[in-house]
Amino acid sequence: MRESHSCQARVQVINCQARFLEARLIILLSKHAACCQLLFTAIKYQWVCSTSRMRLTAVLESSDILREVVYALSFIRKICIFRIDRDTLNIIGIVDGSCTQVWTHLEVTDLFKTLRIQSLDDNRLTFEMSSEIFVRAMKSFSGGSFGLGAVKLKLVKRHNAPYLLLSVDDRPGNSGISRASIFQTVPIRILRADQFRAIKEPETQDADVVLFVNNKLPSILKLCERYKNIGSRVHISANNSGVLKIGVQNDHVKVDTSWTGLVAAKDTARESSENYVSQRDPEEFASVWVDAKELYNVLRIHNSVMNMILCIADGTLLNFVVTIAGLNEVNNITYYLTCYSR
Repeated sequence: MRESHSCQARVQVINCQARFLEARLIILLSKHAACCQLLFTAIKYQWVCSTSRMRLTAVLESSDILREVVYALSFIRKICIFRIDRDTLNIIGIVDGSCTQVWTHLEVTDLFKTLRIQSLDDNRLTFEMSSEIFVRAMKSFSGGSFGLGAVKLKLVKRHNAPYLLLSVDDRPGNSGISRASIFQTVPIRILRADQFRAIKEPETQDADVVLFVNNKLPSILKLCERYKNIGSRVHISANNSGVLKIGVQNDHVKVDTSWTGLVAAKDTARESSENYVSQRDPEEFASVWVDAKELYNVLRIHNSVMNMILCIADGTLLNFVVTIAGLNEVNNITYYLTCYSR
């Protein structure tokens, strides 16, 4: 019994000492700014140590393709997210709220000559940056005809802040020695695994109408450029017989334009089954309302498009799936536009 009381007494003494030390720490931190700075430095050191375990070095097959992909995304979102592992590069344009999202899926083997990557997140790296700054930096290297070599990407630290270093060397001359190098740095923000976990690609749903629109893109883009100055939202309707209609209205005018002869594409989400039989009348229209400026900005990618597929589910869905010229169809960009009741 005495032993038990003795143990309890010792525990009480230890708890009192702990509370005393905690109180002293609070007083010291409140009185001495130097202690606060020391604490901040310790936290910063911990972050630096974690980022020091990250490695990224890569050599691009073609800088033009990556530049065009991010350039197309920059019309929609000023900030983009790169998520890269040894197999796939995802470039994502997303903001909080119900806005258009852009999800790009690129195969590493199609985009890079070499790639070395290392991180504590199962050798995946996720970071965000300004899409405009990245495109501007990449334009410095669009001079293959002037003897520039392959563009290299590297994760670096400057003043304990992360940057993406872009560089390119002159191709060696007759002497075999490169004469100069060009460097550009793009500031980035590293995203932890738990920060990215909340970012989810929208779930796909069955589309009522699926059409190839790439052969009509120039005229559709020109029309949408005018429509965005007439009204804030446009009405899109289409059917599987190859008819597309886009209309806009305001208090003074109502305008509709139609295209015919578009080619129907398969909705692979449903038609991959051998037993699938379409129950929809090919002449029946599916329609949605979308933001006029967002639609125009999506269509501005038309110069880089190999194929663009429009997917509509009546009243609920408008997606564009884009394959990029110079890449196989596994590489694609999906635009998820927000739909409205009116």
